[in-house]
Amino acid sequence: MTVNRIEPRPFFLLRAFRSSAPRLALVAVAAGTLLAGCVTPGEHAREQRMRDEQNCMAYGFRPESPAYARCLQNENLSRQDRDNLQDIESRRRSEDPRRYGGGGGGWERERDRDRDRYDRMNDNQRQALRNCDLLPPANQPGCRAMVWSTLK
Repeated sequence: MTVNRIEPRPFFLLRAFRSSAPRLALVAVAAGTLLAGCVTPGEHAREQRMRDEQNCMAYGFRPESPAYARCLQNENLSRQDRDNLQDIESRRRSEDPRRYGGGGGGWERERDRDRDRYDRMNDNQRQALRNCDLLPPANQPGCRAMVWSTLK
């Protein structure tokens, strides 16, 4: 007695997948699943703006008032300052890992000192420090030293 064996077929050869509509639906579902977790820069900016607006309203400012606009501007500037300070810290650590590496303490003391100095700056000095980042890398340390020297 002979047994007829049915050979398994790959799914793309099955009759249901021969037309392009199911394949297109399968690709669309797979792409949608992959892209579901992505956040675009525009969405990130909108979320930050909403947080800033909520903070300013929590501070008691009314929307559409000049004080509310100043509050939004200050929230944005303080976020930029925090980001710039974090960039400076990470750049310094990556420039000289021996100085900021193992053992801890050394780079933390310098970071705290720079934060204290940064907190004492006025708006013009902070803007000047931001502008140092626009210079060629060879000129940036001199620019920063010049800005730091203006502190009292």
